[in-house]
Amino acid sequence: MGPLRLAHPTDLEGLLMENAPKMPAMRLTPLPYRADSAELFEAIADEPWSVFLDSGRPRSTAGRIDILAARPTTTLVTRGGMTEIREYAKSPAGAVTLSPADPFELLRHYLAADSQPHALPFNGGAIGYFSYDLARRLERLPNRTLDAEAIPEMSVGIYDWAVLVDHEQQASWLVGAGRDTRTAAAWDKLVALFSEPPLAGAQTPARRPFQVSISGSRGRTNMVKRAPGAAPGRKTTTASGSAKPVR
Repeated sequence: MGPLRLAHPTDLEGLLMENAPKMPAMRLTPLPYRADSAELFEAIADEPWSVFLDSGRPRSTAGRIDILAARPTTTLVTRGGMTEIREYAKSPAGAVTLSPADPFELLRHYLAADSQPHALPFNGGAIGYFSYDLARRLERLPNRTLDAEAIPEMSVGIYDWAVLVDHEQQASWLVGAGRDTRTAAAWDKLVALFSEPPLAGAQTPARRPFQVSISGSRGRTNMVKRAPGAAPGRKTTTASGSAKPVR
């Protein structure tokens, strides 16, 4: 783990000024188009914070753009009143700062220095999620439930590079936002990686089937079936708790 720093609310302005990013220069390289972006994701599936925003192609024609990314330059994870900020450009393990500041303001800061506008729908930036409980930072709400899963209220990565696949144009690009100098150093390797990604299961460590990472009642699965004569509905499966691939 990198060095840990606790930021006091009154230090927020100084913290943001100290870490104020400079205006980056965008980078763009065409890649060979593949109809199924899952083949591209195979190249980074085991990378830290890898993400795949799947349009559904080729099994569905409703979507158009796929976005793949990994190795974020910064991550922000909010639990309760504290946000853990890890900056990987400063330390391989991530230089850590804990801040009680508004997570929306923190995220706005790390997105402040963006590259020039581009026709592509994404050229680096934030990918993650906001939970419903993050609304407690905006308004006072009653606390009527038990947080059994302990899932962060916010988990967002700031990605310096991404792969975009446009299925309508049948075109793909590696795009870099220029926030992290490590991206430029790894650019040629990234281009090669996504130009000839490994086939699923070929020369990669065997993966066990996906499993929920918790056990007992917190990891129970509820099957909801339509009773005879009931109104038509969907059969759904829900799992309580966080989940991750287990190798």
